[in-house]
Amino acid sequence: MSSTAVSLPQGGVYDVTVFGATGFVGQLCIRHLVDHPDFTSGAFTWAIAGRSASKLYSLKQKYSLPASVGIIEADTSKPLEGGLEKMVKQSRVVMNLVGPYSDYGSFHLAELCAQHGVSYTDLSGESLYNKNLVEKLHETAKKSGATLLPSVGYDSLPADLSVYLGARRVLENAEKKGAQVGHIEATAGGSVMGSASGGTLASWRSMVSGSDPWQMLWQKPTAICDSLYKSSSSPKPTSEILLRYAQWLPQCNGYGALNPLGIHNARAVYHTAALLNVEPDSDDRKTKYSPTFQFVDLLVHAARAPSPISWLVAIIASSAVRIVALLMANSALVRSLSAKLVPVGTGPSEKAQRDGFVNMKTLVVGWKSVDDVKGGQQRTPIAASVARWKASKADPGYLMTSRVISEVSLLVAFDRKNGDKKIHSGVRTGATMSKNPAPLVERLQKYAKIDIGVEDWDYERKGVFNSLAGASSSTSSVAVASAEAKDALPLSLPADPTNSSPYPHCPAGYIPLSETDGDIIQITYEPLDIGKMTEEVSSRWAGAVVAFLGMTRDDRTAGKGEEEGECEQRGRGQ
Repeated sequence: MSSTAVSLPQGGVYDVTVFGATGFVGQLCIRHLVDHPDFTSGAFTWAIAGRSASKLYSLKQKYSLPASVGIIEADTSKPLEGGLEKMVKQSRVVMNLVGPYSDYGSFHLAELCAQHGVSYTDLSGESLYNKNLVEKLHETAKKSGATLLPSVGYDSLPADLSVYLGARRVLENAEKKGAQVGHIEATAGGSVMGSASGGTLASWRSMVSGSDPWQMLWQKPTAICDSLYKSSSSPKPTSEILLRYAQWLPQCNGYGALNPLGIHNARAVYHTAALLNVEPDSDDRKTKYSPTFQFVDLLVHAARAPSPISWLVAIIASSAVRIVALLMANSALVRSLSAKLVPVGTGPSEKAQRDGFVNMKTLVVGWKSVDDVKGGQQRTPIAASVARWKASKADPGYLMTSRVISEVSLLVAFDRKNGDKKIHSGVRTGATMSKNPAPLVERLQKYAKIDIGVEDWDYERKGVFNSLAGASSSTSSVAVASAEAKDALPLSLPADPTNSSPYPHCPAGYIPLSETDGDIIQITYEPLDIGKMTEEVSSRWAGAVVAFLGMTRDDRTAGKGEEEGECEQRGRGQ
């Protein structure tokens, strides 16, 4: 199959090529790019690409794309026919939306990009695929000047960037105190409303049924980046994947449950840690995570609930995640059923996408050494921060993901086009793509409509792992600290503007019965109707499970992509 292009821009190179444009996420990216202020002003050029030229022409008519938007025909399943290489040579950045990435020849596409100095982005949630990119293409890409950025959708940019911003803030505050941080821990807690796509489930089936089932298991935290440590004198982290069925998250006022996407997110975060440790010029502040760095990514239910109910819901949810993972890994029938329930190339309706959201809060804590938290003898940390990633009215794995990967791709394209050379080459992560995260944060805030920020965490008053659970009397009281932000935030990131509650200091799920007393708020609260609360929480979790397992037939039809064979993965939430 040949590669053809129309209306090649001056110089014969498109700034961004959307490969897999006819799929569900591909079409969302098209909608984002065609209305982008930078495109309407003529700041960038782009093309749509896929394996069927006729479908690409139909797509161009469907969205009334201007003549300047090119069409490129290429097929990853036919790498020897030359279409992929021609597409790469006509692009500054290739946005690859064709997954599962390990099954559809995406490695060959990434390899061509690395060889020709062309940058590459994708939505991989497949740890083995990322591992192969790092092991086999990192040095090639560094030499050619290509930037390869896997996992820059819902998997795994929110967790990756949040941990980085939080750690950067912790180290800055420690430096102001004249203290040195020797151990960092981070816990992410996210409330999410979204659906699982056919592409995501196809990736999961591929991972659990292949020769490397560890990808879906809570183990091997540094699997993606092991090769970086082998060629460096930096000590390899002693980190573990923390498997916790219920963990108190003070930044969320609730218990967190296992996140089925959290294992890959954790490996992406450890990839960032490796790049910061092995290549210190990655960051203008010389940010480094500690060799004993620990990270866990958890889900928190959006319903407000008292601690006992929150704990119970987390236990039930974590158990369900484990059961589903085991069934997917050990039952061909379950894998086949999931393929029929949520076919490749499908996605939610417009309304379902607009009803989605994600609200992630990541607590990052720095201690003098790991000994400060061993054996339950927790000492006072040096500094702590909370980073947030909040997107409203956007399904995180579809609408939000399409905006995020588009903005990451544009940022790299502008850097290459303008000769800025601020974007690092090699196989990078979103957090380490440049020395300063401000340009990325600004684009995500301005164009992807994501609220990103970081604040100091008052650990002396709020604690870092302590729970408010345990009140058993008919009425109880607890002293909590003001939720107001402290100092000016780095990178000019705004404080959370959504804290408009009439009782901003009240723990989630309780009714305040007293007034503030100076800087400390002495809150007396009465027990809620546990039966009613249990019913509400159970109902919401049931809805989330139904959404996860599959949408209604109407939703699947409304959201169906045009080209079913290209299983454009929506970036894990996915």
